Amino acid sequence: MKIFSVFFLLSAGLAVAVADVYTYCDETQCDEFSPMAQVGQIRMFPNKEQVSKLCPIALRYITCTLDTIKECTGNGIEELMANDSVSEPERILLSIGSLLADLCDVDSSFHKDYMASVDCVARVVDEEPTPECKRERMTIGTEFLNAVGLDDMDENQKADITCLEMPATIACITSALQKYCGAAARRAILHIVREFKPMIQAECSSENVLKLKRDFLDFLNLDDEDHDVYRSVFDILKRR
Repeated sequence: MKIFSVFFLLSAGLAVAVADVYTYCDETQCDEFSPMAQVGQIRMFPNKEQVSKLCPIALRYITCTLDTIKECTGNGIEELMANDSVSEPERILLSIGSLLADLCDVDSSFHKDYMASVDCVARVVDEEPTPECKRERMTIGTEFLNAVGLDDMDENQKADITCLEMPATIACITSALQKYCGAAARRAILHIVREFKPMIQAECSSENVLKLKRDFLDFLNLDDEDHDVYRSVFDILKRR
């Protein structure tokens, strides 16, 4: 059983993002509200009871953090969200805050999908589909490279190929979770991918990459259900 929870990882990421972006803020001001101590032994995907217990703590920490940022920089969450040129750490901060807020909002579709599928997802993830998906990606990737003629590609085209790796792995995992845990699990994973899109696919928006993704989907020759999953992931990640 994995002991690091979603709350632990998101809280740690939030703290790192704040420290990186606002080095002149008092980053210790919200330490008393940090949920880190409470989540150390919570399972990777907290259940309903654990989420209900941890959400007030996590939301209080987020509120304190954002208030601190506004006090020392003058930039509130509205200004950050409206700024198209925010840095990567700022994007991480916004994504983590948004995801935690959605998870803790009992009326949000993400919260409902998460709760409907969390126990099943926890069981499947404990069986670790990721290595299997990585092996599958490597095998299919090699076959695809042979089909498109890697030897005839220039260095830029070869670099574009790497932009397929992360979406293909995410799509494989999402497909596995949907098969075992249903549509709610798929929607929850796609919501997370959408929130963290800028970090997942920051440099993969060229037209050549978009064509490669289309060609790759055609090459996979998936059944309708899997094709829909892969297309959904690739569509989310097709542009910055």
